[in-house]
Amino acid sequence: MAELLSAREVVARATTEEDFQTAVLAFGRGLPQPWLMYHTHRSDRSEPGFPDLVALRGPRMVVAELKALDRRTGRPKKVTPAQERWLRAFRAMRGPEVFVWTPLDWEEIKAALA
Repeated sequence: MAELLSAREVVARATTEEDFQTAVLAFGRGLPQPWLMYHTHRSDRSEPGFPDLVALRGPRMVVAELKALDRRTGRPKKVTPAQERWLRAFRAMRGPEVFVWTPLDWEEIKAALA
């Protein structure tokens, strides 16, 4: 029997990583106290695995790897070993808040960037 998906899950599965990243950047930059946000435009010319997003505001730093969902299974695409190495390095520092977000994580994203 086919799995019944909520509208939220259907939209999340259809969202590309590029569209998801655009939405997160627009949200963070559009807040009353906007974040200074960096993302790599050409990852093929950058250090392998560097996180998709580094955001700064006041004393806070948010580092996030953004993952689309597999359209068939609905599971997040896997974090690569190179990405995990960077995330571990940021987690080892004092201060940065480190996340792996999917399109299903909007409530967490809004809370983290509020």
